[in-house]
Amino acid sequence: PEIFTPLYFPSDEDMLEGSVELTFTGFGPVETIEDKVIFSFVQSPNIDVGENSIICSSESFLLADANAVNYNTLTWTTLGDGTFDDENAINPVYTPGATDIENGVTSLILTALGSESCGEIVDQLELNINTAPVASAGIDADICPMLTYTIEDALALNYEQILWTTNGDGSFDDPTTVQPIYTPGNNDIATKEVTLTLTTSNGLFCPESVDDMLLTLLCTD
Repeated sequence: PEIFTPLYFPSDEDMLEGSVELTFTGFGPVETIEDKVIFSFVQSPNIDVGENSIICSSESFLLADANAVNYNTLTWTTLGDGTFDDENAINPVYTPGATDIENGVTSLILTALGSESCGEIVDQLELNINTAPVASAGIDADICPMLTYTIEDALALNYEQILWTTNGDGSFDDPTTVQPIYTPGNNDIATKEVTLTLTTSNGLFCPESVDDMLLTLLCTD
């Protein structure tokens, strides 16, 4: 076409080849002149961080489903206060911060920078963070064999279910309360010690929290 600044639309074949050579021809009264230019095609970056996810506040999150192609650099950022083990890796591990856990959610953002002509592309996912249950059975204690023991320093947080168990043959007045009363059994008295275990759970993608204490059945005075 007799246009000095035409638009050229590369074909699929041009893109597959990776470059195209364009020739400009000028026809004068005396001679014909030509000039050529080569355009190279660079694939634009493409990224996918994966689906929104849910983790427990006691866990870190591996961005295993993230993938990227045709990029020069990658950078992960967060809208929260957690940290990446490697913010420039495609599949880093993210550890939630205190604000992330308090808010219960944060966004993880991946930015891929391509060549200068292609610019950058951004994708992100929402990471929901459920609070982990906490179980603390209290400190070890000593009692006389024929006495009962109230577990007054036991503590449980963020739980929906709670259960006390024992490796002995004694019994709790209520094994589903935080601070029950334990009555030693005959075997407990014979072995002079028993382990009391507190387990809490909340069913929110979090593992159970388990803690135990040792009750020694031996009068010291």
